[in-house]
Amino acid sequence: MAYCVAADVTAIVDTDMTDPEIGDLIDMIDALIKLKIVVAGLDALVLKALSQAWTAYRVMLKDPAAERIGDLSSDRKTNLMLLEKQYKDMLSDASGGIAFTMTSDPIGM
Repeated sequence: MAYCVAADVTAIVDTDMTDPEIGDLIDMIDALIKLKIVVAGLDALVLKALSQAWTAYRVMLKDPAAERIGDLSSDRKTNLMLLEKQYKDMLSDASGGIAFTMTSDPIGM
């Protein structure tokens, strides 16, 4: 079962690609997600958001006319960078990337 569907992707990216073409990309991205992270303990909404953002990024790479919807930037290059950062951050978080927090206590005290 796919983590997202073509309608999820076209909700954030305006493209001329067909639903079956987007579905093929979703299948590829979902397979990559399974290779990169352990999905067993992740919430379905997290997997959906990751699949949606990564697939939207790939759609924009494949379709030069594709534009991101609802983003503050109208610059295609910026939108691609934002989508790439979004899915890579989610991958890092989902794979247990190191998170640092600030404390008021000195280290070692």
